[in-house]
Amino acid sequence: MAQLKKTENQQINKTLPLLSIITVVRNCEETIEETILSIINQNYQNIEYIIIDGMSTDNTLDIIKKYEKHITYWVSEPDKGIYDAMNKGIQLATGDWINFMNAGDEFFNLEICSLIQNSTDSVEFDVVYGNFLAIQKDSEAKILIKAKPIHKIIEGMVFCHQSVFIKRELLILEPFNLNFKIVADYHQMLSLYFNKYKFQYVPLTISKIDIGGISYSNKNTTLETIKVIHSFKPYSILILKKVPYLILHEIGSLLGNRYTSYFRRLKWRLKSK
Repeated sequence: MAQLKKTENQQINKTLPLLSIITVVRNCEETIEETILSIINQNYQNIEYIIIDGMSTDNTLDIIKKYEKHITYWVSEPDKGIYDAMNKGIQLATGDWINFMNAGDEFFNLEICSLIQNSTDSVEFDVVYGNFLAIQKDSEAKILIKAKPIHKIIEGMVFCHQSVFIKRELLILEPFNLNFKIVADYHQMLSLYFNKYKFQYVPLTISKIDIGGISYSNKNTTLETIKVIHSFKPYSILILKKVPYLILHEIGSLLGNRYTSYFRRLKWRLKSK
């Protein structure tokens, strides 16, 4: 296990919200540097940056060490999966708000944290979310996905976790449920919504994400999403709205991962309209 405590040269302005940005990574030597640079080069100073590494065996740790003077805390140790690692980050964070920007993903530009703090400065909201740019890196395809109104979350995820800032105190109360391996973030947001926490949409493109991640390429994503909806019993009838896409997705799964990815990209294109 390796770890780094808070650097002494970190400047904190106590009059502004402290944003905790958490990056979860394992064996991502080709993409981790881009993610780190998109965070440490933000023009907003009040950032606490935490990296949770799952015992990488490639050059990921060397890259983390290269930038460690800009990192508040990092650790490399075994975990039980991506959401377990994200829960570890929550426990380490001390900021007012938390964002998860995992390896391979980036903030849309270097102004985002400055722009978002104007929205998070209000005590009226518990969750602040925006749009994202979905990128298929192998084909260089880019799709701007506008977040949908929060009431539509009962039909499916309306934003991505890279484009949301959540009050830390909420995440302490509502950590990721490890019974869900693929879409625990969706379960978490549904729980916050049903418990009447206040969501605020901001018309910003907050993140750039690789749609080749676990929830975008896994053939079991739709099935687990249905399980999440069904876990909130009064709303389980909404599973019916998932049936047409489920059929397409399962056909793709039978044909192989290439077609699974194709149908998932089709889904995002439909969402962007």
